[in-house]
Amino acid sequence: MFKITTNKPKIFLHIGMNKTGSTAIQAWLNTNKDHLLRTDGIYYPLEGLQGGAHYGLSDELGFKLGGFSINDKRLNDLQKKFLASIKENKCDKVIFSSENFVLDKDLHSIKQFFKGFDCKVVVYLRRHDCWWESLYNQSLKMVRAPKYPKGIEAFITHQKRVSNIGNFKALLERWAQAFGKENLIVRPYETRSLKNGIVADFLQVIDYVNHDSIKSSKKINASLSKHANAVLEVAQRSGLDDIEVNKVLLFLRENDIKENNFSLLPSKRRRAMVNYNYPQYQYIAEHYLKGSDNVLFSEKWPELDEEWEVFTPLEPEEILVLILKAINK
Repeated sequence: MFKITTNKPKIFLHIGMNKTGSTAIQAWLNTNKDHLLRTDGIYYPLEGLQGGAHYGLSDELGFKLGGFSINDKRLNDLQKKFLASIKENKCDKVIFSSENFVLDKDLHSIKQFFKGFDCKVVVYLRRHDCWWESLYNQSLKMVRAPKYPKGIEAFITHQKRVSNIGNFKALLERWAQAFGKENLIVRPYETRSLKNGIVADFLQVIDYVNHDSIKSSKKINASLSKHANAVLEVAQRSGLDDIEVNKVLLFLRENDIKENNFSLLPSKRRRAMVNYNYPQYQYIAEHYLKGSDNVLFSEKWPELDEEWEVFTPLEPEEILVLILKAINK
């Protein structure tokens, strides 16, 4: 790999995490990339862009599920295109975004790719009880015929067994070792901290001058209700093909009715999660939050006696009727 030595823009590498508004950030940046470059010198590169995110780049750098060998030639070609494009566009800032960068992979390749640049790493963290629920909800939309048993607790157990995904402290320490703690920008993902929404917050992080004019838009990739989750989980495990499962998902999105106090986890379980992870919250706040009062998450903790609407599971016949209705729609 090689590097340019003049006119180097600042790199902002947005690494997620999953279920912290990454899709909304990526969609806004991708939609507005021409305007950002033309008026503010902010470049959201085409190199490595797949859809609205830089999954092509994260894949080539080895941040991909399962075993993956880095192809040095393809990676060198991608870097040459990137370096040529930033020189041509004369940008001041460059943003790459892929939540796959939180995967527990070797950071050497990405450190080499951006060698010689001032690189800031941006990561949003979400309190574990809220994060696990959202992550499980997303898995129901994406994972066909999962090998673990049904339900959120089985999902959490499986994820902890196969990855270090829930250890936020370990994630930050890895990136700090590679890029320097001073170059990590850690933000809490919670309503109280995101007054104008996740997009406006991210734009403020990168010092976009008009960040306060960006307001929250319609939520992207929103979670489904408990009833919809139950239907979708059966559909994913039933042997339906991809087209049929996608029909079920679309039907559920169009006809879903959200319950009050939506939660797949009881209050005691949520509170236990927060208690268990509180030491790492304290550590992260102390070492990575600039100008904070040593609090990572400031929203109210789950109360042990908090009341939640009783979830009445659907009968198998009801689930079957909904699946058939979706497929035959």
